[in-house]
Amino acid sequence: MDKWIKCRKGHPNIAYIPDIIIASALRLIGRLGQLGLKEGFPSAVKNISTVIGMFIQHAQDEDIPWGVQLAAVYALCDLSPSNRAEISKILEAWRRETARSVPAAVLGALDEVGALCVEGRG
Repeated sequence: MDKWIKCRKGHPNIAYIPDIIIASALRLIGRLGQLGLKEGFPSAVKNISTVIGMFIQHAQDEDIPWGVQLAAVYALCDLSPSNRAEISKILEAWRRETARSVPAAVLGALDEVGALCVEGRG
């Protein structure tokens, strides 16, 4: 992902990586993170969710392609049990800030994360 970001910023000598590869990697990270939670690695998953959370927080400023943003959002939804409150806050901010129409499936996933956050407090 670092090389992809550097390439987007115009760094010379960085090979082009298609957006679909980054989006696929993000979705895979989300799914593998779920396995990590089940296998007892919550701190590692939390670290990963923190990095993806920072990525989403800067997505609007960095003009990250919409498909990559959606993949990162889905990944955070998958990783949300590792840090419910923080991820819920990040996803809500992203939803408010985005100028694009958020697909219904993504809205459903965001609502589910919000509900898990409320459930975790109760």
